[in-house]
Amino acid sequence: MQREFHLTYLFIAHDLSVIKYISDRVAVMYLGKLLKLHRKIFLRILHPYAPGPCFCCSGSQSRFKKKRIILKGDVPSPANPPEGCRFHPRCSKAMDICSKKEPLLKEIEKNHFVACHLY
Repeated sequence: MQREFHLTYLFIAHDLSVIKYISDRVAVMYLGKLLKLHRKIFLRILHPYAPGPCFCCSGSQSRFKKKRIILKGDVPSPANPPEGCRFHPRCSKAMDICSKKEPLLKEIEKNHFVACHLY
């Protein structure tokens, strides 16, 4: 239907085992901020938050099931998000700059955008 009627749709979910079958492009968000945008999210994971949703996939066929990552800490309040990168309080790779400056969404590879001070 999408090709036939030239439709665009937004599908919001946390289970990437479903998303990978219906999406051309995937955006990963955290506390309302875009952290990653890519056509092939399942091939190269760059942002430290991306493994969380990627590895929560359900289903016995999921290639991510054995590598599940549990994020530490509590989710900050969306009404009062932390300064800098919104993910830094839970990030295992956080640096000093992460708590001070919000990272910009940068194109790391062709059509692969990441908002992280690591890149």
